Amino acid sequence: MFMLFSAGQGQSALDRLSDTDKNPNSVFTRTLLKEMEKPGLSMVQIAKRTQSQVKELAAKVDHVQVPAYYDQIVGDLYLAPGGAALAKGSVDTLQEGAGQGVLPPQEQKVAALPANPAANRKPNSGWMVNVSLPEAATQFGYRIGEKGKFTDAGLLDALDQRTGTRMPKTSFEMAPGQGKTTIYVTWRDKRGEQADIVPINFDPTRRWPMSRRKSSTSSGRAGSRSASTTACWSISPSS
Repeated sequence: MFMLFSAGQGQSALDRLSDTDKNPNSVFTRTLLKEMEKPGLSMVQIAKRTQSQVKELAAKVDHVQVPAYYDQIVGDLYLAPGGAALAKGSVDTLQEGAGQGVLPPQEQKVAALPANPAANRKPNSGWMVNVSLPEAATQFGYRIGEKGKFTDAGLLDALDQRTGTRMPKTSFEMAPGQGKTTIYVTWRDKRGEQADIVPINFDPTRRWPMSRRKSSTSSGRAGSRSASTTACWSISPSS
């Protein structure tokens, strides 16, 4: 294995030496291509010569860039041994990113987000329920009581780098007069799989804030998976 990096640890690689630099390749790439064209140089020699030249070029614009390499090859490796017949052509025509693509075009965008009905709802001054999920999620829902449909808690104005979508809101409020009941929560992970439904027992007569560090897992349900990891929650009077 032989790896050659455009810069050393903690350094940035220059794309060009100035705004008037017309070379289509970066400082590292243009230097490396020239060295690779010379016969009789081993990979280590190519790396060292590239390293030295890039350092000198970067220093001219008061920049520190020293290419690093990792060598696990036993012996010497030559891309163009001395005396070997070289293919016709010139590296001057090579350009980063100019190769012919073979994959179909792909539109990179954040996944479409559903409307957030909770955004226009006036908050209650009752009980605030906060749930901390054990994994990255794309959707979070809850149901208060044994019957009825689950409510989507909505989305935050924050992008989760793990999923590429906005983070789901994992907190919600209950009315001041909410009596003793069971709250059910679940979520959808970044693969689109729904976790098993987790019950939370709520009793307004208990000492608050109520919290639990570890969730109990209910039995398996169709179309869901076991929430086998820890989910934390807390309930307290909303301000």
